[in-house]
Amino acid sequence: MPMAAKLYSFLSPGFYVFYTVARGVIAPAYVVKLGGAYATGAADGVIPGWLWGSWLLVTSSGILASLLWIFNHWVVLYKERSCNKPKLM
Repeated sequence: MPMAAKLYSFLSPGFYVFYTVARGVIAPAYVVKLGGAYATGAADGVIPGWLWGSWLLVTSSGILASLLWIFNHWVVLYKERSCNKPKLM
């Protein structure tokens, strides 16, 4: 079990950084780009407005939920790391 804990401790920060960038920067930029394209009428006659609007809402909600999830993991990681440090006094 200590080996698994060490592996988890080693891999977690890198995964959290990658996931934060993917869900906090790349995904919203992509959604904004697609939403802008749909809003200009590029998909008129192909995709109904209600459909791309609902897609935009659902996708944005999913991104927000995943950001809350990863934020919670950052908080837990910070608490674990700060509690394991020896006190100076």
